[in-house]
Amino acid sequence: MIVAQRQQDRRLEVFEDTYTMWSERLLTQAQAAEMLGVCERTF
Repeated sequence: MIVAQRQQDRRLEVFEDTYTMWSERLLTQAQAAEMLGVCERTF
């Protein structure tokens, strides 16, 4: 259970960092999606 929580926390941290960079226009939508491993339309 602890391992799963750590993994979830890490995923959330990566998303928040990516979203911040995208909202500050440091990343394009395509770059942000690639960092998160999702398609551009999903991000």
